[in-house]
Amino acid sequence: MKVTYRPMRIHEAQHFETPTRLSPKNLNHMFLFCFFYEALQHQKNLNLCCTIITFEYHSLALWSKRGAALECLSDKPTLCRAAEAPAQWQKHQGAPIMTRNRPSLPRGFASFLLAVCVAVGTSVAATTPADAQLRQLRRAIQKNVQLAVERQRLRLRVENSAGPIEALALGPDGQYMVSVSGDGRPRLWDLQQGREIRRQDRLSATAAAVAFASDGRRFAIVETNGALSLWSTDQAGALGRAALSGPAPTALALSPDGAAAIVGHADGSATLLTLSNFSIARSFPGNGATATNVDVGTTGQFILIGTADGTVRVVEASSGAVVRSASVTDAALTDARFGIDETEFYTADNTGGVARWRVDSDIVGTRFAGASRGIAGLAVEPTGAAVAAVEAEKNLLIWDTASPGKPLIIEAHAGRIEGVSFDADPNRVITFGDDGVTRIWNRKDGSLIIQLISTEHGWAVVDKDGRFDGNSRALSNLAWVGETLELPIDNFTDNLYEPDLLEKKRLGVGQLLAPGVPNWDEGILPPPTATVDLPPQMKLDALTEIDVPVTVTDEGGGINGFFLFHNTKLVSPDRIVSQDEDESSKGLKTITATYRLRPIAGQNLFHSNAVSSESILGATNLVAVDVQAPPREPVLHVLTVAINDYLDPQLKLNYALPDARGIQQIMEAEYGQIFGEVRLIEVFDDKATRRGMQQALANLENTAPEDVVVIYYAGHGEATDEDFYFVTYEFELPLSNNRLERRALSAGSMKDYIEKIGARRVIMLIDACKSGTAVAGFQDQMDRRVIRKLGQSVGLHIVSATAKEQFAVEHEELGHGVFTYALIEAMAGKADTDPRDGNLTVREIVHYSEDEVPALSQKYAQYQHWPLIYSRGLDFTLGKVASQ
Repeated sequence: MKVTYRPMRIHEAQHFETPTRLSPKNLNHMFLFCFFYEALQHQKNLNLCCTIITFEYHSLALWSKRGAALECLSDKPTLCRAAEAPAQWQKHQGAPIMTRNRPSLPRGFASFLLAVCVAVGTSVAATTPADAQLRQLRRAIQKNVQLAVERQRLRLRVENSAGPIEALALGPDGQYMVSVSGDGRPRLWDLQQGREIRRQDRLSATAAAVAFASDGRRFAIVETNGALSLWSTDQAGALGRAALSGPAPTALALSPDGAAAIVGHADGSATLLTLSNFSIARSFPGNGATATNVDVGTTGQFILIGTADGTVRVVEASSGAVVRSASVTDAALTDARFGIDETEFYTADNTGGVARWRVDSDIVGTRFAGASRGIAGLAVEPTGAAVAAVEAEKNLLIWDTASPGKPLIIEAHAGRIEGVSFDADPNRVITFGDDGVTRIWNRKDGSLIIQLISTEHGWAVVDKDGRFDGNSRALSNLAWVGETLELPIDNFTDNLYEPDLLEKKRLGVGQLLAPGVPNWDEGILPPPTATVDLPPQMKLDALTEIDVPVTVTDEGGGINGFFLFHNTKLVSPDRIVSQDEDESSKGLKTITATYRLRPIAGQNLFHSNAVSSESILGATNLVAVDVQAPPREPVLHVLTVAINDYLDPQLKLNYALPDARGIQQIMEAEYGQIFGEVRLIEVFDDKATRRGMQQALANLENTAPEDVVVIYYAGHGEATDEDFYFVTYEFELPLSNNRLERRALSAGSMKDYIEKIGARRVIMLIDACKSGTAVAGFQDQMDRRVIRKLGQSVGLHIVSATAKEQFAVEHEELGHGVFTYALIEAMAGKADTDPRDGNLTVREIVHYSEDEVPALSQKYAQYQHWPLIYSRGLDFTLGKVASQ
């Protein structure tokens, strides 16, 4: 039986006279632990739990009534010492069960059960004043300490994956990586920026191979139907294409100068092409066996061709002369490539054989033993210090070439592994496989650094501790699954969302902002469940308020808050009219609360979530209620806040007001057809003080549930280490946390206003730039972390483009910032793509902006900027567009 613990601080201990050695001034440094030995093997020798507890600032001792020390539980022998019992408890002749110089629980205690001492075994008779104090202490323990529960180990589930990775290549400098997945779309990753930056159109056939030029900025893809294409990392679309005739391509390499490509074919032949015009420079005849790999030496003078019959040929590129032809294995050759130069090469076969050869010798130089299956791919560390190979299934093997003994073996993937390569830093090794995941490993200790995931419409990265980053569409496809749990990755935002995670983990730079979940590798405590008790149908004569009962149950992970959402928007806690708590005999709490709110005519979606003590959001239980009542026509409320002319002239902007008016005009002109009324609320320049913004937001509280609210902000935005701030008119430089707190509006304050808005459909658009010419990476990350949490906690659609410099959001040619320009284009109808049906939905607008802003910023600002998208709210039609 696997058991775990959940320590709780004893706040109640301050409310009674403490026994000897319990010093009130030290309460903030103390935790209570009470253990009894697992009874499966020790039941005959131990019939009761510890009954006396003593605290000291530097030690904690647990005592048994029988006076026998069970076992020293410390991992430090010096701490296994006897401790003297307090004088008033000498009658029990207690001996310490445990002493420890820190009140904490080591990992090795998985075989011990955290329990309330007084709840198990025989209690002590209350014959002394200390016993009365002990009874009070017992009540505090019972209220604050839960019985242990199973921690559930989690595995990551990916839906709508892009499919198995067919081919992958990494640029020599390690900045760019290209992968082609089962959906046929080449994906370009910028590993320094820590994200996927481009998805190209689908190829015409399966990718046979992909290879980078030595400049790291151009790459080529060859397909099984003979299509060869050349690409650049700087632009969408291929630079050029050619169709190769003859046997199907199976392998690809580029010359060191990137001017030529060598393509291997299914009959063992190879073709050398000049990439400037895709002309054939030379053909190398085949031997009838499939070319498993081709490689070009470091000087470009020699080409290696490995074929499935076990033959390796080294030929001169200029003349085609065969320098070396040798049969290196009786098994099927699966990979072959040059070593650190053209004087040596490495081979791998389908029996697990890996070897190093000299080009000028028929004798094998080194054999690398340890593989138990056939090898699917091979990689040589650039300095020749290590060689890595992947078995066809599961394992990555890494050998030190100086002493090639037993390899480091890593279980890298659950299924088939397609390939392996060394990163620019050779201490990192990259693998990819049929599971659609690319993983980066620490070569020294075999630990997982990060995993990269591509879905049909997005990207995500997840580290070994559960931290994650990604775009909204990919993250919506990820979930953590346990034995009885299934939780969207979004439910872990508070503890695990980490902007720029790939850059931080891969390069080991930057500060981690997400606190993480303690003991993640051991699993999580089950978060509380929350249910809504309503009938599936309700008939109302008029749209009046109804009571919505919510029940929250502690499943062992504690309750650290709960929420009700109506049509996916948070219902303000002010709507709670009653709340009761109960506690089971095991110390597990149940909360029942009743909200009072007005539904809308038609379908109403209710769900409640609760948060555990580990800040993990529990599962969503959705209840759909059809309300039969006279409908009410919705109103569109558009609040635009824009500041061009700040009180401090150093903060002046040029396009905030034109951007806001552009949003107003498109909504008033296009969206009145599906709303009974469009109400424009503008707060511009000197009206956009902190007080002015607060009042405008407060006025939205009385909007009806059927209504739609759009909040648009254009101005400066700044982040601290705890919050994001909308910079209001009266703010003056220099920048400081104190000034922001007093003269700007925080995202936390914005959340309080938004959750009180009566409308159940809310969209927030933030077009903010920094007050300086650039912003530190830390602040940019805080922007994204705080704004994402705002969207999640309130339940709304939020699109934020907090740019690094003003130029990135303002450009004369567009007449708007690139973000607002993309929004206006989307709202004018260009976003009506998925499906193209004349109905413009919020998610179509959001996704269009997510795709277009990077392209526009690249074109007009010479760097790509990606808006933060968070789309938790209910999707709905915002406008109608002419059929296209």
